[in-house]
Amino acid sequence: LVVFLFAASSAIVWYRFGQILGDRFKKRRVLNSSIVVLISILPLLVILIFFAGVLSLAGGAQNQLLVITFLGLVLLTILASVFELLVVNLGVITKQ
Repeated sequence: LVVFLFAASSAIVWYRFGQILGDRFKKRRVLNSSIVVLISILPLLVILIFFAGVLSLAGGAQNQLLVITFLGLVLLTILASVFELLVVNLGVITKQ
């Protein structure tokens, strides 16, 4: 229940963020908002790269918990990127 509440509130916030960006960018709204979203995903990618380095230094496949955590982090990063990009661009397009 907590995960669904967080996802719903996150969708509302990102949608509103897209509406604000739509007002700021007059030309090429979708492209400019997509660039802003990609910049906001950079911290997740830095964490992913750091964790990949830790995984490679710790012996890789020998520690199954690290591998499962790494794969979960990869999936989380991909899902967060797609969800955020979709909702923000939907907010930019509608502008209402």
